[in-house]
Amino acid sequence: HDRSAPREALDVELRLGTLRRLEGGEAGQGTMLAAGPWSFDFRLEQGDEPRAVRLPDTEVPARDAPAVTLTNLEVSGVGCRFRWYNPDGDVTPKIHSLALVLEDGSVNVSLGSASAVGGGYWESKCLWAIPVEIDEAVALLVNEELLPIERG
Repeated sequence: HDRSAPREALDVELRLGTLRRLEGGEAGQGTMLAAGPWSFDFRLEQGDEPRAVRLPDTEVPARDAPAVTLTNLEVSGVGCRFRWYNPDGDVTPKIHSLALVLEDGSVNVSLGSASAVGGGYWESKCLWAIPVEIDEAVALLVNEELLPIERG
C-alpha cells in the first residue's frame, strides 16, 4: 500500500483492567498496583513526516578502527539515519555513541541499530530518547566528534 497516501482519522477506545506487578506467577496473579477498569477515548490522525536536516558527508573517529565516513546523514526531531562503508565485514560497531545536542546545552541520547545494505555499506538508524523540535538542535555528537547542524 502507498504509505504516503493520506489516511482517515481513527477514533479509538482503550480499555485497561487492573494493573498488577507479576511476581513470577501466573497471569492475573501478583501485587495489585491500581484497580481498574479505565477507559480512554482519543483520535489518531496522520501527522506530517518529521522535518529533517541533511548534513554533509563527514569523517568521524571510529572505535578500534580507522575513521569512518558518514554519508546520507539526516537528522530529525525523532532520530537520525546515515550510511557508512565497512569493507572488512567486521560487525563490531564503529559508531559507539550518538547524541543530539540542543541549544540549551542538554544532550539527548539515542538508541539505534545498523544493518548491512550490500557492497560493504551499512545503514544505521536511531531514535532519540526524547523527541524534540529539530530547530532546537545545534549539533550531532558522534563518537565524541561534534558535528554542527547548520540551516540554510
